[in-house]
Amino acid sequence: MSLTSARLSLSYLAEAQAQKHVTVNESFRRLDALVHLSVKSVSIVAEPAASDGDAYILPAGATGTDWGGQPEGTLMVFQEGAWIAIAPASGMSAYTEDDGILRYFDGTGWKPVSEPSKLGVNASPDATNRLAVKSDAVLVSHDDVTPGSGDVRFVLNKSGSGNTATLVFQSGWAGKAEFGLAGTDDFSIKVADDGGTFRDAIVIDRQTGAVSFPNTP
Repeated sequence: MSLTSARLSLSYLAEAQAQKHVTVNESFRRLDALVHLSVKSVSIVAEPAASDGDAYILPAGATGTDWGGQPEGTLMVFQEGAWIAIAPASGMSAYTEDDGILRYFDGTGWKPVSEPSKLGVNASPDATNRLAVKSDAVLVSHDDVTPGSGDVRFVLNKSGSGNTATLVFQSGWAGKAEFGLAGTDDFSIKVADDGGTFRDAIVIDRQTGAVSFPNTP
């Protein structure tokens, strides 16, 4: 039988054990560190002077008498005048005080909860559509809380002139119309026939502003 719990490594009391309070207090200290976990930083490399209860998540290359050599992502807690190293468990979460970010441990590293790799609203995202939304309407309004400037802009950014930044309109999951920068830096409006072939209806030259209608007789 193991002498510690499977997930948090809390020490068990043994039958007829002497000095039981030592084991109990060790588990209490570990719980005090892990419950509602809050750490000072995830980016400080050099082992700092600390007060009782201070906690840090180690970045790569941490240095110091107790920090040096510990794996990246290790939770270091200062208790009763000494550093204690705790290996994080998958699903553990921590609030980072210096940047105000809530993070979770996914088994390999600490990831910001505010930066999910995929997000679905009433829908299931996938590797291609990392943001998926099913809704009768979608509202994007100017910021009147912070407050903002009163402006609102929706930006689509592509990596180069040969790439695409467009909005596509579908019917029954088949594309019917598209506008934006489609494989060029000139603005175009395209429509598709029933066979799915897109053709330019309107093209605006970005250099001159000249408008052309390529398929209008």
